[in-house]
Amino acid sequence: MNYPVLEALPANSTQPAVWSANAAPVEWTWHAASERSRVLAIWQMVQRRHAGLPLLASCEWTETWLAHYGDLVPHRFATLQVDHQYVGVILLTQGTEDRDGWFREQTWHWGTAGEPEADSTFAEYNSLACLPEYVGRFVQELLIRLDAESNWDALKLDGFVEDELPLEIRQGDGWVLESKSARWFDLAAARATQRNLLKQLGDSTRKNIRQNIRKLGDVRFEWAETVEHAQHIFTDLIRLHQTRWQSVGKPGCYASDRFTQFHRALIERLLPQQGVALLRVSNGNEVLGCSQLLIDRGRALVYQGGRITESEGSPGLITDFLGMQECLERGYDAFDFMGGDSIHKQRLTNRVTTLCWAKWQRPRWKFRAMARVRQLRKSMQNWRRPTSSAVPVSEADTAD
Repeated sequence: MNYPVLEALPANSTQPAVWSANAAPVEWTWHAASERSRVLAIWQMVQRRHAGLPLLASCEWTETWLAHYGDLVPHRFATLQVDHQYVGVILLTQGTEDRDGWFREQTWHWGTAGEPEADSTFAEYNSLACLPEYVGRFVQELLIRLDAESNWDALKLDGFVEDELPLEIRQGDGWVLESKSARWFDLAAARATQRNLLKQLGDSTRKNIRQNIRKLGDVRFEWAETVEHAQHIFTDLIRLHQTRWQSVGKPGCYASDRFTQFHRALIERLLPQQGVALLRVSNGNEVLGCSQLLIDRGRALVYQGGRITESEGSPGLITDFLGMQECLERGYDAFDFMGGDSIHKQRLTNRVTTLCWAKWQRPRWKFRAMARVRQLRKSMQNWRRPTSSAVPVSEADTAD
């Protein structure tokens, strides 16, 4: 879709930007972090007008993130009005650990991102809180305003669905995209066939599930219906997750108290709205596996999980399969394992979505220097790479 080009205004201008003749007046406003309450009220207005707003662009997710990361990650907001109606709002965060090689990178992330790696929420299925018909205008105005500022190095969009990236990003000059596959099972299509879910998986996967359920014996499945129940399952999830990762010398994401408390708060806020779900699989008194799902536009996203490490019967496989079965029965359209392409995910899925991390970097001297260093390293590696000394000789070369 082609939008009229906005005339750039000074970054501190309070005058509304106006589109082409006969277009509705457009007003852009920056908001400091101290204006959080006002901006969140505007966010709610936009959300009420956008029935399909993704979870990570919702006011609930954003407000909870700000309550736990707002003191750690510098940030600001911007809003867009068209014809005196709010149509878009964005949270911009400054990356706390962003670097390009040797050099610190001053970055603006679009949305809830930019945390230190040890505390990161690893945003996926990210989006913009903007009415669909105004996304192009919103992005264009944002880029114009940011371009008028000189105190940053790079812009980043983290974990956006490739097809949902604004055209200004996908087709814009200088944007670099890195992608990751998110595998998922199409529950809506499975439901339409009216066939047993197990029969819609591959032969070897069906066999493994049947064998492992027999090995595990009397398996009990729970889906938390109350916040208290969900928090109890979440405690087991943390224990299993941390045990697994610490056994291989990794800290595990729940080593971060900030990350842990963020998700406990999400459960308190979103579970009553069916925006998050906790499930648990056990055998007698032993917990075999737990999963935390984010519910986004009718899709169950497997955000995090924990599995017992010393057990026969593939508890991870059984936990995910029973979770899929429950989501099918509850009417969800997809069971999505999010980013990653492991064999386990491939066995339980039949669809793939491409997630993108987009970056635009200003042509600073320090980044040109790093690019040159990388180029030299690559040339040295190619020069040092051994080559065959055997040279084929044709019959013509050996003839007298």
